[in-house]
Amino acid sequence: MDYYLKTEIEYAADGCDGDTRKSTITVRLTNTAPSDKPLPDYVGGLAGLDPRIPIKAPSGTMVTSVRLLATKDAKLVSALANGQRVPAFFTQTERGHPTYEVQVAIPPGQSGELSFHLSEPTAPGAPRVPIQPLVDTVTPVVSVPQCSK
Repeated sequence: MDYYLKTEIEYAADGCDGDTRKSTITVRLTNTAPSDKPLPDYVGGLAGLDPRIPIKAPSGTMVTSVRLLATKDAKLVSALANGQRVPAFFTQTERGHPTYEVQVAIPPGQSGELSFHLSEPTAPGAPRVPIQPLVDTVTPVVSVPQCSK
């Protein structure tokens, strides 16, 4: 289903004045699968999902996880999906960095927006925004000042 996924990422953060700063990472996902013509089950079906999880969704619905790899020692303040607080998310650590994961379902022809609001340490140097390679090339919009301390 990655073929039908269009992704936009925006990373914005406050200035460099304090030890920490507020930042927001926004991920917009659009499912471009056709909504008027069902995809074959081996492409657009829910066969890969755990059968114990009762999900009913039209053919071509994207069911996926979005995982944010945050700045070391960052804290998640809130996570929103389409403007509503996400009631459950997964937290882990990868190479000393906190990760925050949200699961989403996007029907064909629709879009969704996730926003991660963080309190993160102010760090010297240019911001880094690693992107997982996908079929669609993603070029993030970064509005984060480069700190010198």
